[in-house]
Amino acid sequence: MSCPRVHLLTATYVRAYITGREFLLARSGAARSYAVQRLAFLSSDARVVTPLRMKVLNVAEKNDAAKSIANVMSRGSSQRREGYSQYNKIYQFDYMFQGQQVTMVMTSVSGHLQDVEFGGQYKSWKSCSPLALFDAPLVKFVPDKFQPIKRTLEREARGAQKLIIWTDCDREGENIGFEIIDVVTQANPRIQVLRARFSEITANSVNRALSSLRPPDHLQNDAVEVRRELDLRIGAAFTRFLTLRYQTAFPELSDMIISYGSCQFPTLGFVVERYKQIQEFKSEPFWKLSTTLQEERKRVTFNWKRVRLFDYDAVRALYEECIANPVATVTDVRKKSKSKWRPVALDTVEFEKHMSRKLKISAKTAMGIAEKLYTAGYVSYPRTETNKFPHDFNLRELVQQQTGDAAWGEFANRVLEEGVTPRNGNKSDEAHPPIHPIKYAPNLQGDEKRVYEYITRHFLACCSKDAKGFETTVEIEISSEKKWSDKDIPVFSTGDRYQPDSIQIQSGETSPPNLLTEADLIALMEKHGIGTDATHAEHIEKIQQRSYAGVQDNKFLPGKLGMGLVEADLESDLKLICEGKRAKDDVLRDQIRKYREKFEISLQRVADIDGQMQKYLDTQMGEPGVIQQTGITDQPAVRKCPSCNCDMTLRQKSSSESSATQSTQTPSRKGGYYIGCSGYPQCRNAIWLPRQMLEVRVLEENCPVCGPDTKLLQIQFKPGSVPPFIDLDYTGCIMCDKELKEAFSLNIKSTSSSTSSGMGGANTGSSTARGGTNSGKGSNNNWPGSGRGGTSAGRGGTSTGRGGTSTGRGGTSTGRGGTSTGRGGTSTGRGGTINRQYSTTPSAPMMSHPGMESANEENVPVCMCSQIAIVLTVKKEGPNQGRQFYKCNEGKCNFFLWADQPPEGSGNSGARQYDSPHSDLGNVVKCGCNMPANRLTVQKDGPNKGREFYACSKPRDQSCRFFQWADQETNSGGGANRGGGTRGRGGAGREGGASKGGGARGGGASRGGGAKRKCGQCREEGHTKKTCPQLNSF
Repeated sequence: MSCPRVHLLTATYVRAYITGREFLLARSGAARSYAVQRLAFLSSDARVVTPLRMKVLNVAEKNDAAKSIANVMSRGSSQRREGYSQYNKIYQFDYMFQGQQVTMVMTSVSGHLQDVEFGGQYKSWKSCSPLALFDAPLVKFVPDKFQPIKRTLEREARGAQKLIIWTDCDREGENIGFEIIDVVTQANPRIQVLRARFSEITANSVNRALSSLRPPDHLQNDAVEVRRELDLRIGAAFTRFLTLRYQTAFPELSDMIISYGSCQFPTLGFVVERYKQIQEFKSEPFWKLSTTLQEERKRVTFNWKRVRLFDYDAVRALYEECIANPVATVTDVRKKSKSKWRPVALDTVEFEKHMSRKLKISAKTAMGIAEKLYTAGYVSYPRTETNKFPHDFNLRELVQQQTGDAAWGEFANRVLEEGVTPRNGNKSDEAHPPIHPIKYAPNLQGDEKRVYEYITRHFLACCSKDAKGFETTVEIEISSEKKWSDKDIPVFSTGDRYQPDSIQIQSGETSPPNLLTEADLIALMEKHGIGTDATHAEHIEKIQQRSYAGVQDNKFLPGKLGMGLVEADLESDLKLICEGKRAKDDVLRDQIRKYREKFEISLQRVADIDGQMQKYLDTQMGEPGVIQQTGITDQPAVRKCPSCNCDMTLRQKSSSESSATQSTQTPSRKGGYYIGCSGYPQCRNAIWLPRQMLEVRVLEENCPVCGPDTKLLQIQFKPGSVPPFIDLDYTGCIMCDKELKEAFSLNIKSTSSSTSSGMGGANTGSSTARGGTNSGKGSNNNWPGSGRGGTSAGRGGTSTGRGGTSTGRGGTSTGRGGTSTGRGGTSTGRGGTINRQYSTTPSAPMMSHPGMESANEENVPVCMCSQIAIVLTVKKEGPNQGRQFYKCNEGKCNFFLWADQPPEGSGNSGARQYDSPHSDLGNVVKCGCNMPANRLTVQKDGPNKGREFYACSKPRDQSCRFFQWADQETNSGGGANRGGGTRGRGGAGREGGASKGGGARGGGASRGGGAKRKCGQCREEGHTKKTCPQLNSF
């Protein structure tokens, strides 16, 4: 029988077949989309199988580049389809790659895909001191405007086996490439990542790049990461300081952002410095002698060897001597050949300078035009530091392309005849060649034509021979005063004597330097290492956009906001990172330290800055803006957060402080201390300190055990609250002090509420997730402040949790249980008797009794959802206005407790026993879940206010809806339970009551047809659950 031809599919594509989703099938060189309705399987004798074609995802830096590269690779046959971003298209085509036919998918980003900003509360300008921004946590994210691009990359990555990065081959392009890699590998962790390195978009360059793919360069990426982080930290610190201080002080600045940048201000500094030189310049008069001679219809002016003198009387005396003997004698004639060198190959800096000087096009505009020509395939990559061509570069072919032009074709032919020998410089970035034309472009218009023509002419001149000339220097003497000239002159011979046509005194005065042109500014930035060849134009543009400087007659004038701060060693450090000679973290640490010192000096000299601002703005300074003088808190960082690596700082809550700042993290502790993560609310990690700590201070000294990121604390304890081996005036590290942690049951490693409920602890021995020693919120220690006591074993091991001793799966007990001291009492898990004691109020299980302060949140109540309750303040007018109360943090249950209400059932035992609804343990009221019911009090105004009742102790969404008035006569065994019999694994069954089912589960009477309908809320007759008067009463 004939065997059908099918495609073998991966699991992903099999699912696509089954569910009828669309998939892409390449056939006859074109990709077609098919909707598959069902899956046909081969019979056992099938022999002809076509393997699934590999998919390769290619990503360029811009859509134009992606289109051009795809056009080169597909030879114009690529098919375009839409992505989620309307500006970034997808180009698909077949391609022979690494010896096999593959489906190439080419798309793009739009520059940087990710951005960096301060995390948590540091985003707010007034949340902290600008100085704190040098150490504030940073967050990397994809902005909303680039989310469509991100979705496209994720979708295309899921079915791809390889990723090729086609971003620009410079530092910034490498960093953009790593941002693409970050997004793609999250969607497809197994994808292979490769980097294409190219300098021009031509068939030869693209093919070379594909044949020499290599891993991305993480060193260049590190350099950009350092630069971006420093730009953010330095710029934000200075910008916030300047803006907040001077917006209110000067009315004309009230709506301005006084922006600072580590390269932007030094650039402005050059403009201001030159302007000041001009303003402070004092001209001096000078005088000089000049003589002219007419010979062979040529007029020659001879220059004075003394050039000029600043003493008029001296010049006058020499003049009179020459007039007395006015015959000129030729004393020397020197003739020599002279060459005018051809230009060096063109790099970005020279290109920007020539565009500004010769074509009067700004550097930013010129770079934009050059990038367009590059993506269109007319010129090579315009951002390059290289000014020498490689030895194996095919320059002759490039020159040959220009021979047909009417303007420079003849010169190109002469270059070919004489030999193509470029004049090379001495710089190379090892990534791109000098800027040069790629192909002849006769149809360009406007500025694109002018820029292309300049690049072409410079390239041809660079490849030609040096210009040859001849120089003659003639010296004459008039009354022993020597003259010389190097202009086009008649033929002179030594000893010739002539009568000068004129001898005169010329006067003048010294002049100040000129204002800086854009070309001058770029040259200064290059000289001092400010920015890179790729960012010079951007920094110059920025100082104009901010109105810090303006342009008049192509020369820069500073605005009123002029100040300069030059820190030029950053760029050299970034180069060392790229070369692998300096580590990223070392450079980052050093640069942050340097700029922090600069910033601190600025704060100390703020009066000088104020004076300069008044001088330049010519306005009396008003009251400066208020700037936060500390960080998010009033204390420095204690340690790094183990969850997010942000700073964890010492904080204090006063009784009057609103919980709005961190209501979900820190209820009011009436002056208590805690160490909280500055990354809140993204990270809720916190270390709760016991109330016995009356005063806590962070010291400058580092912990010798934990390292430089952890500071020592100075703590003053309440007398009688600590064991004798701990000093009342304690200095040490709570992170590693074992005795202190044991005395107060401090759980340091598992305090993150963002990753855990905070009830467990970190493994301290050779434990695993299901065993080992685990220190939670309890301890065998009965010292005041010890937690919920006891030891608990997981699947074979010992763990300190909420309860007492419990042997889990693999201890000494039978079944899955053992003995566990929970919130007071004994419990055998899944195989034993339940004998727990509960308080008569919902808050009691978490409220410490007098004299027993907790090391953690022991004095904070837990709601019926077993979550820490939040504290709020009554704002409504009435008798309780200003009174604080606790309620459920997430609003899932109706828990309510006044903060000043003493906990019921508190005793003096460290074992934390709580009062039971009945003194006789045999009369414990149980709900329908066979659990001890909570005894609550009606708080809602009405006839039952103050009346006590029993309700299920579980959260409301898990509750069995049990309800019983406390003063109502109860039936034996717990009253109206909904079931009976045994339901657990060997434990005591539910105790009697009316059964809903019977059989193995029921032990009582079945539900009868004559019974009256009862309320589902309170179990009383005469109304329904919807109209129950007790609804929402607890």
